[in-house]
Amino acid sequence: MNNYKEKQLEKSAEHYAKKVFKVIAAIVFGAIVFGLAIYVLMRLWNWLTPELWGWSTLTYWQALGLFVLAKIIFGFGGEGACKPKKGKKNKKKWKMKCDMRNDFSDWKLYDEFWTVEGEAAFKRYIENHKKRHHENEQKQS
Repeated sequence: MNNYKEKQLEKSAEHYAKKVFKVIAAIVFGAIVFGLAIYVLMRLWNWLTPELWGWSTLTYWQALGLFVLAKIIFGFGGEGACKPKKGKKNKKKWKMKCDMRNDFSDWKLYDEFWTVEGEAAFKRYIENHKKRHHENEQKQS
């Protein structure tokens, strides 16, 4: 019985040691990839912008700042707004939102609508607007 508990503890410790090692390796790998991405950004900037637009070159730390600024302005990517995260409730609600957001298939008919109905509807609107504006002027005088 005692031997069984020792094996259980050994397996458990081995399992957690592997987990810790994987987490540390992932953090180190992520830091290396991130540092490399900043370096590539700096090299591309220093290769292209001075010659194309006459802008100055960047140091590594300026490239890091530019990268962070771009991420703040343009977003951090990830799964996106239309993919519910694990365990997210109301998946139907998410799907409906995304279907509405990504359904651009009807827009291909916009030009046809405008030539058939849009111009005439817009002209009627302008005429009605002028009439209302003219009536308001008459009421005020």
